[in-house]
Amino acid sequence: MVYLNDDFEGGATNFLKDVAPLQSNEERRPRATPDQIRHKVMPEAGTAIIFNHRLLHEGETVTAGVKYMLRSDVMYTRVVGEDMDPNDRDALLLFRNAQAAEAEGEMGTAASLYRRAFKMSPRLAEAYGDDSS
Repeated sequence: MVYLNDDFEGGATNFLKDVAPLQSNEERRPRATPDQIRHKVMPEAGTAIIFNHRLLHEGETVTAGVKYMLRSDVMYTRVVGEDMDPNDRDALLLFRNAQAAEAEGEMGTAASLYRRAFKMSPRLAEAYGDDSS
């Protein structure tokens, strides 16, 4: 997202804590309370922010003026290289299957696949923060 102007009031982009039950404001829109905000980005013309949209975030209400921004998506798929260690490659494929299972709500399957992937590749476990290896 690129902020195109900053001649308005409010309108910050807030990144919220992972478990943050939101409160409805006077317009009945869910809003974070100050203690639920992990990080706040104040709009400044020309500033760009890039983040995973799975992160819980919100745009604060603009209280005066008009906020202009450019929003875009970055789409990518990691290409598994031939020079990758075969165990790491297999573990990465298990990891992707675990992510897909998790997205489908199959938590038991996902957990089993994550464990297998992390056990197979200590490098993958280290990269994704698994402390059990």
